[in-house]
Amino acid sequence: MLHYSDVLRIIDLKLTILCGMLFCFGLLVSPWVFKKQLKIFLFFPLWIWRLVKKYLSPNDPFLKIFLFIFFFNSLSLFANLISGFLLGFPVIFAILLGINVGIIILTETGRLDYIAIFLNPVSLFELPAAWISLSMGIKISISLYPNFLFCSSLQMFYKGLYVYFLVIIPLLIISGLIETSLIKAFTKN
Repeated sequence: MLHYSDVLRIIDLKLTILCGMLFCFGLLVSPWVFKKQLKIFLFFPLWIWRLVKKYLSPNDPFLKIFLFIFFFNSLSLFANLISGFLLGFPVIFAILLGINVGIIILTETGRLDYIAIFLNPVSLFELPAAWISLSMGIKISISLYPNFLFCSSLQMFYKGLYVYFLVIIPLLIISGLIETSLIKAFTKN
């Protein structure tokens, strides 16, 4: 069993920063994607957003909103982790995450406010969790190269699971509680 400090050492800060930069690149190109109405990039985020709006309302009970947000984000970030078994996919997912966030914000508000995206209390926990999950996916991809031996990638995946459950999940719980609280607070006003 790894100690928590050992789990934190598994996280590669440089890869996490790279994933943050790739996310920012996706966010920066999202207005262009939105303006050009590039269907290949618009389909997924708008489909997901329609599903969220269909099955979730700000008037729903606190627990329902929190569980929906938490499980949705947990599943999404787990997909980032396992995407590492497909070479290059974590890099693509990082860019797409930025594009998807930008498209949803542009659809709802008509403009991107970068300060609001990065400095809101939800993003302070949720974005690092996403970038860490993507960086762990990249580490899995790197462990596959050059011989495509799955035994080394499985070892990295097991390390990634420690990071997922001991770092990413707590960050998602915190961000989910904050997001749900903000939704309920804005609903009352």
